[in-house]
Amino acid sequence: HNIAEFIIPRLCFLLLPLFSRCASLPLYLGEQTLHCLVIVNAPGFFSFAWKLIKKFIDPRTASKIEVYSSEKVQTKRLLELIDGEQLSSDYGGTGPSQHELLQRQARTTPESRGSLSELMQVKGSGETKFEFEVPAGEEINVTIHSRAKAGAHFSLSKESIMLKTTDVKPPGEGTGGGGKDNYVDPYRVEIAKNVRGPGTFHVTAKSLSKSPPGYYLFVGDLVEARQ
Repeated sequence: HNIAEFIIPRLCFLLLPLFSRCASLPLYLGEQTLHCLVIVNAPGFFSFAWKLIKKFIDPRTASKIEVYSSEKVQTKRLLELIDGEQLSSDYGGTGPSQHELLQRQARTTPESRGSLSELMQVKGSGETKFEFEVPAGEEINVTIHSRAKAGAHFSLSKESIMLKTTDVKPPGEGTGGGGKDNYVDPYRVEIAKNVRGPGTFHVTAKSLSKSPPGYYLFVGDLVEARQ
């Protein structure tokens, strides 16, 4: 698990349920199925907090959980556990990066030429922007993936020309099929299709409420422009 980019409140929100579940795991389950859980890029405060948290977990289960703040140390440990060719280049291996893997997964059609991706954090006030290029002879189809309950208003423009505006929010009555707190079941919304290049485009996102920050994954699938 890579936790380098989590802000402290969000990190605590995500990890407390995780450690609660670890603490409640039957001992035989931890012994028989968990070889090792490695947490990388941990902020300094988390490494300190882990020393307190692990006291509430069965010692034999806790001994299988490793927390690293040093890139050099964590890379050495990961290469001990995983073959270098299988380990992502993001973590010191020679395998494909996460971005490369996402591009491969996005090539869902024979004519696909790759993809663009950006994780956008949208706060309750203000707006978040992302700029990207579409080459000549290509089109882009844009989809937003999220679990944020609040939802956000997305707009797509080329230079000063507004092309599309869409609300990205959970289906139904704002529940996304279930969930609690500020996060719901995963959902996705296509905000633009067959947007032709060349040009510089901008995506702008504004939260639909003043709730805590929500995360939205922008994925643009590049294809050959239709004649």
